[in-house]
Amino acid sequence: MGQLNRAGTAGGVIDSVRDFTEMWVRLPISGEGSVLSLFRVGELMSYNDAEKAMYRLAASDESRHVTFGVRHLQYLSQTDPDRTAEIHGYLD
Repeated sequence: MGQLNRAGTAGGVIDSVRDFTEMWVRLPISGEGSVLSLFRVGELMSYNDAEKAMYRLAASDESRHVTFGVRHLQYLSQTDPDRTAEIHGYLD
């Protein structure tokens, strides 16, 4: 995992991104994807039903953010194929 930036996310500095697409790769897909994994593990390690429910709800919310980012990239690659290499560069 890369070095954390000022905003505390992996993948680069979020306040210096070029456009919406780069922001969504760096924050929701890279950063929130990791947080989503933590919530899933939290649910598995919970001590009671209340904790399980909280982790499950938080994971569901993070999942929506990650899904939005992935769908945005899918849409962009279909509507502007010239940016496919750029998107792969962000993900690398």
